[in-house]
Amino acid sequence: MGVYKKQILSVPKNQTCHTLKCMVLDIHKRNKGMPENKLENNEQYSKEKKEPAPYNKRTIEEMEIVKENKKIIGVLKTINDPEINIDIWSLGLIYDISVNNDKAKITMTFTSPMCPYGPMLITEIEGKLREINIKPKIELVFNPFWEPTEEVRNMFGV
Repeated sequence: MGVYKKQILSVPKNQTCHTLKCMVLDIHKRNKGMPENKLENNEQYSKEKKEPAPYNKRTIEEMEIVKENKKIIGVLKTINDPEINIDIWSLGLIYDISVNNDKAKITMTFTSPMCPYGPMLITEIEGKLREINIKPKIELVFNPFWEPTEEVRNMFGV
C-alpha cells in the first residue's frame, strides 16, 4: 500500500531527457514519493517499516464464557474448512468475537494467507450469521499466523 513496483520506461528516440525526467517525476508523484529502491517485497523496506503488533488472540475458553457469543459460536461450528474438513471454530481460526446488540465483529485468520477458500469462508460466515439476524463484520489478521493446537494436531495424526 503506497508501495510500488519498478516501472520500465521506454522513451522513443525523438523524446528529450526533459520528457523522461517528467515521466519519472509523474510516476514518483503517483506513488506517493516512494523511492524506487523500496519495493513491496524488498527486505530493506520490511525492516524499516514498522510491523503491527500481533493480534491479542483470545482463547476458545475466553470466548465461550461470554453468553452473547453462544449463538455465533454455534454457527461457526457448522462451517468447515473445505481443505481440512474440520469446522473453523475447532481449527482455531477465530481469534476474537465481540457482540453489540445485533452486530458481531469476528476477528479471524485462515490456515494460510494464500488460502484459496478464504473468500468462500467469509461469505459463508456472513450468510449464516445474517440468517440468525446478526450483522457481521469480519476482520482478517495474519499476525500471528495460524498454528494448529495440540488437539488439532492429534486429529491430523501429527
